[in-house]
Amino acid sequence: MSIYQYIYLAGLLWGSVFALVGGGKPERWGAAIILCGMILSNVAAAHSGQLYITTDAWFFAVDACEAIALIVLACTADRYWPMWAAMFQLDAVLTEIVMLAHSTPPFSYGLALRLFALPLPLIVGGGTVRYRRRCRLRVAAT
Repeated sequence: MSIYQYIYLAGLLWGSVFALVGGGKPERWGAAIILCGMILSNVAAAHSGQLYITTDAWFFAVDACEAIALIVLACTADRYWPMWAAMFQLDAVLTEIVMLAHSTPPFSYGLALRLFALPLPLIVGGGTVRYRRRCRLRVAAT
C-alpha cells in the first residue's frame, strides 16, 4: 500500500468513527455512505483486471450511487458539509465520464479519482466537529 492509501484510511477511520459516535443523523449517514462506497470500490477493484486504464463499469456504478446518495443527503440535511462532499464525489463521477469520452493517461485518471476521494472523510469529520460545537453552544445558551 502506498502512503496515500494509509493517509486515506486513517482519515476514513477518524472521520467515520467520530461521525458515527458523536455526530448527528446527517453525519452518521454521510459516514455510512462513504464507508459503503470504499468497501464496494475495493470489491470492484478485486474483480477488475486493469485499474485506471479505462473506466470500469463497476467503479462507475459505485461512484455514481455514492454521488446520488450524497446529493440526496445534501438536499435533506440542514448542514453545509454534505454539499461539499457531494461536489467532490460528483467531480469523481464527471472524471469517469470524461475518461469515457476522451482517452486520458492512466496516471492522470487515477490521480484525479484519488484527489477527489481524499477529502470526503475529513469533510464528514469536520462536519461532526461543527455539529458538536453547535450542540455545546445551545446547551450553554440555555
